[in-house]
Amino acid sequence: PLMNLTSEATGGAVVSISGAGFCRGASIAACVTRYECVFRQVDDASRLEKSSGCVSGLDDGDVCSTNKDCREGTCAPHVTPSSRPSRIRSDSLITCVVPKWLHPQAVA
Repeated sequence: PLMNLTSEATGGAVVSISGAGFCRGASIAACVTRYECVFRQVDDASRLEKSSGCVSGLDDGDVCSTNKDCREGTCAPHVTPSSRPSRIRSDSLITCVVPKWLHPQAVA
């Protein structure tokens, strides 16, 4: 589905996505699915950013755009029950943190 979202270029807003079957009916403890929260510019599909977080190390769970943003570990876009900042909250809820928008303004 397409959503119209307005946010500061620095990101940080949280988008909640309600639905069903995000864990394919499994409990959150047994959930093994993973997703990516992708934000794409409507009029230019090549402009996109993924909601990513540092995995492990001192910056675990911090928002990142590349591995350089994480002092230890890596920057990963995977959304799982244990990922941060974006996370599968339940079989019916995912929260996505809006990433920093690195592209020039879409509309002048």
